[in-house]
Amino acid sequence: MDEHDRLDQRTTYAGRKQEQLAHGHSFFPDTVVKDIVVAAVILVVLMVLAATQGAPLELEANPTGSAKPPRPEWYFLFLFEALKFLPGNLEWLGAILVPGIALVVLFLLPLFDRSPYRHPLKRPLATGVASLAIVAVVGLTALAATAPEPAAVGAPQPGAGLTPLEQAGQRVYQTHSCPICHKINGVGGNIGPDLTTVGLRLDASWLVAHLQRPAEIAPGTVMPQITLTSDELMSLTAYLLTLKQAETRTPEQIGAALFAVYCNSCHPNGQAGIGPKLLGVPADQVAQKVRSGGGGMPAFHTAELSDDQLADVVAYTQTLR
Repeated sequence: MDEHDRLDQRTTYAGRKQEQLAHGHSFFPDTVVKDIVVAAVILVVLMVLAATQGAPLELEANPTGSAKPPRPEWYFLFLFEALKFLPGNLEWLGAILVPGIALVVLFLLPLFDRSPYRHPLKRPLATGVASLAIVAVVGLTALAATAPEPAAVGAPQPGAGLTPLEQAGQRVYQTHSCPICHKINGVGGNIGPDLTTVGLRLDASWLVAHLQRPAEIAPGTVMPQITLTSDELMSLTAYLLTLKQAETRTPEQIGAALFAVYCNSCHPNGQAGIGPKLLGVPADQVAQKVRSGGGGMPAFHTAELSDDQLADVVAYTQTLR
């Protein structure tokens, strides 16, 4: 483009600017009023939806539970999906370096593409980079949104010999954080009764009534009221009725299961996560930290983790390599 063409373009744009100034609308109050009206309409729609549809609530947050796998908000899904293509020791590339470079490129793009044209086809550099960014973000978001729900950390695998209904009940038991209070074969909390042989002691009608109205059926119980669908209630009852015999496990096996319930969400497989790396940490230090807590870690008292259970967890941590 020679100097003559550039001069013609400046003259054309200057003329269009003057035309817009002569016949256009001012930002205040014209545009401001339009923005206020649109914002008010959106607010009213949201209020009506909130009043008529409501918002579903989940269980209260439990810092010691790991039944609910963490998932990012939808606008971060593309970034977390990209991390799947990188091994653990290279996650910093996808989490820090690549997004940082992309932001810098987009920020500097106007300095490299200084074309005066507004049509996308006449600005191939800007259009190409922006299109690539949009395709990458939308594609990764779609992959993440359609991916199956990740398994809960420490969630038990379907038990051998269990029917599909009983397996569904086993998943309900885990996702509603029942192991935080109840113990099965040495795994779980000590706040509620041991359920290892509950299938021998109670029948279906009592279990159904208790799960629906715990304070009424068992006065003085500390069990909170939990909300279950009819399918969840049926499957959970079916699973509890299968618990009739204690399994023989080594301390390390019990410790591994307890670790999956209480610890794995912050120390994945003993590696550094939200919490520090546990590999090579002496047993006495692990036991002391579990009991005392600190540094963002909750303290686990005997109500949540008995001395025997703590010994099993510590024994398991010493096998991590």
